Amino acid sequence: MRSTRCRLMVLVVAATCGTPLAGQGAMLSCRITPTPGTGPATGVAITGDRSVWTVDVNSGRLLRFDSTGSNATFVHAGSMQRQKVTGVARGPGDAVWYLTADGTVGRLDADGGGATESTVQERVGLTRALRRAPDGSLWFLDVTRDRIGHVALDGTVRLLEPPAGLGRRVPGRPPRGEVLPVTPWPKSMNALAVAPDGALWISSNQDDALFRIVPGDVPDVRRYVFPTPRAQVDGMHAADDGAVWIAMFGSSRLGVIPLAAAAIREFALDVRPQGVLAAGDGGAWFTTQNTVGRLRADGSVTQASCERTLNGPLFRGPDGMPWVIGNQVLVRVDTGGTRRVATTTRRVAARTGTPTARARPVATDAAVRAPGFPMNGYHPVEPASLDSALAESSGHVVVLFSSDDGECTHCLPMNDTFQQLIRDTKPDRVTFMTVHWNPWRAITDDPVARGRQLTGLPAIVHYHDRRELGRVYGNRSLTALKELLGYTGW
Repeated sequence: MRSTRCRLMVLVVAATCGTPLAGQGAMLSCRITPTPGTGPATGVAITGDRSVWTVDVNSGRLLRFDSTGSNATFVHAGSMQRQKVTGVARGPGDAVWYLTADGTVGRLDADGGGATESTVQERVGLTRALRRAPDGSLWFLDVTRDRIGHVALDGTVRLLEPPAGLGRRVPGRPPRGEVLPVTPWPKSMNALAVAPDGALWISSNQDDALFRIVPGDVPDVRRYVFPTPRAQVDGMHAADDGAVWIAMFGSSRLGVIPLAAAAIREFALDVRPQGVLAAGDGGAWFTTQNTVGRLRADGSVTQASCERTLNGPLFRGPDGMPWVIGNQVLVRVDTGGTRRVATTTRRVAARTGTPTARARPVATDAAVRAPGFPMNGYHPVEPASLDSALAESSGHVVVLFSSDDGECTHCLPMNDTFQQLIRDTKPDRVTFMTVHWNPWRAITDDPVARGRQLTGLPAIVHYHDRRELGRVYGNRSLTALKELLGYTGW
C-alpha cells in the first residue's frame, strides 16, 4: 500500500455566462470554472464527501474538485506514473477506483491516499469506460479485443469472453430487442452504461446497434438496431427509472429506450450531441461542442451557448444540477429561475424503430451528392462515394481512413482522436470525412484504397481544393496529429 501526496491548485470561479439559442421556459446559463487540466476529461466519480473526481485525457492523471467545483488537485499514484488513466468510478467502501490503459485497476481512499492495485492477468488491449453497478462492483470495456471486464467487491478482476455460440454472425438484421438463437457479440464497443437492474448496455459502432447484456453463465444478450444508420454513439446514461439515453454524434440524434421497450426512440436534432443525462421527467440534458441543451418530453428544445469547448462528461453534480467538464473548464448549468427566453419554441421530431428485421442501410452516393450537401462539419462517406464527395468540396478537407473493426488495434483510438480534432475546429473552416472498411482487411482489395495509395489503416489525409497536402499513418496523439498536419485552426 502506498500513500499519495497531492499537489493543490486553486481555481477562480468566473462570472455566469450563456446565450440562449432556442426554446421557451427556464433560462439556461453556464457557470464557468477554469481548470488546470491540459485537455478534455473522461469519467466521473462523486464520493461521499461530495468531491468530484475525473480524468484529464491528455495527461492521463486523476483530477479532484471539491463540492463547489473549485480547489482542483492532480493526483498521482501507482501505475499512473507510467500508464494513462482511462476511467474512474466510485467503488466499494466509498473509495475512488481507477482504470489504466493496460487494464490495471486501482483503488484510492476518498482523500487520495492509500493506493492499491490489481492487474488483469490476461493480455488486454485498450481498456476504458469504468462504470459502477448497483451492487457496488465495477465494469469496464476492453475495446481492442471486444471483451467486458468486471471488478468484484474484493478487487478481483476478470474478463468476460463471448460464451460458446456467441460471436457468430447471423444473416440479415434480427428483430430489435428479440432474443436470438445465435446472438452476435458486440464488436467495436465504444460506450458502456450499467442500468439499475444490473444489465450492461453497450454501443457498437460496427453493428450500428445497442446491446443489452445480463451477465451470467449463459448471458442474456439482446440487440437493438438504431433506426437511423451511422449513429456513432458519443455518450450514454442509464436513468434511475431503467431507461437508457443515448447521444448519437454521427446521426445528430438523441435516443432513449425505456425499460422493457422493444425499440429505440430517436429525437432528431440540428446539432451533434456528445453527452447526455436523463432529466427524470421524460426528457434529457445534452451537450454539443460548445452548448448545453435541454430536451423535454413534449419535444421542445432549449440550448445555451457556453462559449467553451465541452468535450467531456455530462453528469449530475453534488448540487443536483447538470455539470460538464470540458477543455480546461468545468461548467455548471444554471436554470436561472423561470425567466423566459426571447425566442420561439423549437420542437424536434421523434422516430421509433419498428420491431421488424431489415437490411442494414448505408450511406449511398445519391445521399452524398444530394443538393445542398453542406461542405463543412462532419460527414461519414462510403468508400465508393469518396471521389464524388471530394469533387464537390472546396477549401480544407481532412479525411480519416479507418475501421470500426476491433481487430484493427490502432483504428479505434485514432477514431476517438479524430473526433477530438473535429471538436477543436470551427465547423465553417474545414470539412471532415470518415471512410471506414469493416472488416478492416477489406482495404486490401478495395479499388478506392488502391487509387488513394493507402498502405494501411488508420490514415489521415489533408486536402485543400482537392489537392493533397499531406498524410499521417497510425495512431497519434491529438498534439502530434496537429503538428504533422500543420494544423493552424484552418
